[in-house]
Amino acid sequence: MKLKKLKTGLKNGLYSLYLSLKRYPFAIFFSTLTTIILIVNIYKGYPYGEGGVERLAMVTALGFPFFLCIKSILERKKGLTPVIKVIIHILSIILVFSYIFLLKESNMVSTTRYMAVTISLYLIFLVVPYFFKRENFELYVVRIFSRYLTTIIYTIVLYIGLIAIIFTLNKLLNIPVSWDFYTYTWICSMGIFAPIFFLAGIPEYDETVSIEEYPRILEILLIYIVMPLIAAYTIILYLYFGKILLIREWPQGLLAHLVLWYALITISVLFFVHPLKKKNSWTGFFVKECLFCFYQEPEQTL
Repeated sequence: MKLKKLKTGLKNGLYSLYLSLKRYPFAIFFSTLTTIILIVNIYKGYPYGEGGVERLAMVTALGFPFFLCIKSILERKKGLTPVIKVIIHILSIILVFSYIFLLKESNMVSTTRYMAVTISLYLIFLVVPYFFKRENFELYVVRIFSRYLTTIIYTIVLYIGLIAIIFTLNKLLNIPVSWDFYTYTWICSMGIFAPIFFLAGIPEYDETVSIEEYPRILEILLIYIVMPLIAAYTIILYLYFGKILLIREWPQGLLAHLVLWYALITISVLFFVHPLKKKNSWTGFFVKECLFCFYQEPEQTL
């Protein structure tokens, strides 16, 4: 019985990976191409900047989130003909590779611009399926976030298993293995397996995400660990503000960093726990009080 369940689970897992390849072929192609370029670069031992290999890898890596966005947009436009889709993909490929002209120089400006474009593409991919469709958007993001964490764990486990096999073959059977091979294995795990596995868990455009799918581990982590820590940190900040009022001495730079990171983390936690506010009284109180502080404090200051 257990063997039958194992076979069924293995078949379902392989089938989900197949669906991932079928649904996002261009995105996975670019992630695989980036992996090959990085391995060739290490194998050839090119110095940094020689032959434009790094620039080419950056461009192909950019193709992954770009074609994720293209796929998300095309899934919303179901009336497009195959010819139109082919034209869109050809123009998209040309547009991706044309970005190499913006990477002629390796400096702070080009690097910052590249990071901004990359982050923007991932955010667009996250938002497009729920654009003009705000219901359960938080649950959708939670599902993708939990899939991302699961992908990291699976990728690390896969890598450890593979290098254990390689190490055993080298030590027990005297099969020569270069140390670079361990690096190649890690790059393949991150560049080929991780994208395919991650994309296999992306909900379909018409799929409904419900509160019952909220990961229990994430729920416990946020409600019973992160939120109490934020509450304690909030009390410390208010005590610190009281100390400032008493001694009348403004701190140099420290307060800005404390408040900035506090606000960023709190807003992120509010976003993730918002669907749980009716499920748990402590969560509802936390969300209500935090939103009250964020919205009321500017009026009090005025």
